Amino acid sequence: MCKAITILVTLCFINLAVMDAQDFWQPTSVTTGAGVFAGRDGYLYFTNGVSLFRTLDNATTWDSLFALPSGTYFNGGLATITGNIFIATNGSGMIRSTDDGATWSAINTGFSGAEARWPTMSPSGTLFIGSVNQGIFRSTNNGDNWIQVNSGLTNLNIGSLAITSSGILFAGVKGSNGVCTSTDNGDLWTQTGLTTSVRIYSLSIDNNGYIYAGSRYDPNAPNPNGFYRSTDNGATWTHFGLSGQSINTSGAIFVNGKIYAATDANGVFKSSDNGATWDSINTGLPTRGILTLSLSSGHLFAGTYNGIFKSAENVTAITEDGNSLTPSTVSLLQNYPNPFNPTTNFGFQIANFGLVLLKVFDVLGREVATLVNEELHPGTYSVSWDAVDKPSGMYYYQLQAGEFISAKRMILLK
Repeated sequence: MCKAITILVTLCFINLAVMDAQDFWQPTSVTTGAGVFAGRDGYLYFTNGVSLFRTLDNATTWDSLFALPSGTYFNGGLATITGNIFIATNGSGMIRSTDDGATWSAINTGFSGAEARWPTMSPSGTLFIGSVNQGIFRSTNNGDNWIQVNSGLTNLNIGSLAITSSGILFAGVKGSNGVCTSTDNGDLWTQTGLTTSVRIYSLSIDNNGYIYAGSRYDPNAPNPNGFYRSTDNGATWTHFGLSGQSINTSGAIFVNGKIYAATDANGVFKSSDNGATWDSINTGLPTRGILTLSLSSGHLFAGTYNGIFKSAENVTAITEDGNSLTPSTVSLLQNYPNPFNPTTNFGFQIANFGLVLLKVFDVLGREVATLVNEELHPGTYSVSWDAVDKPSGMYYYQLQAGEFISAKRMILLK
């Protein structure tokens, strides 16, 4: 009997060692260089530069959607917004499909540049795109017509665009001019506190509304590279780690109190302490050159020069952030992203052990999802919701812990 117990314990240790040794990344069926993008429609897309593919089964199989004209290339920008698919290209400007990828057409009326970048839509439905040396363009009719909105911009080489849930716009400039912002739908742009000598290639916004600017490595720049963060809508910025790294155009991904970031030459990094320290998470990747990083159906997907790789574990499952400090109060954070499609994340803090309920309701007060219904210890938690089967519209989510009840609203935009 004692011998059997010894064998069982030994086997348990062996199994734990195998689990610990599991690579973070696993290969998918795509084995050639590809950029991967998560659409608001709940699908995952990838491009090899000249063709667009889409998966409906979490990267097991891919369907071919579209091949670009000869001499035209995808240019790091794909967006699925309000039932349309928008592609930013180098050579053919903007291309759109309004029928789920069956047919495609160029939408360049008023757009003067051949190289478009980063289609982005505001909460009010206005569409913006950046360009190379032509600045920023705006469309209020789903891309049918564009007008240039460059008043106040001192550099027209736009590297990235981002819009807060309240409609404040931010533009990252590739030509060492930092970040500009607009509070009037692009009519006038002003320089933020992140000014010259920083080349911005990505902009990301977390669930607190903080802005993260990813910069490219420049040995001649007086400022360190990596991330910069603003907690006051761009008025002031602080360096946020990864010095000496070139943050690629994917920017930052925020999941369950963790921050994931991809670099051009050194793989993927993760911070579990709000950017104080960063750890590389590259086991299973044959290359450190990351083209894109996306989150879809709970998994991270890295587009590399050697194909697409998927995180072995679901990174959006409910987790405790590991903070040793016990929260003194119960709180519910605003979901992120918001608006969203189809997944979003909820953060909350629990001060005392007890039953915790987190539920989602529609505008008529009908319960549509129960995300948490269990006893939790004091701590900071995060949980995600996949609304792929829910219609667009406004929803409310409510946290109940003891006598504490708090509700917030969010918008599902498909």
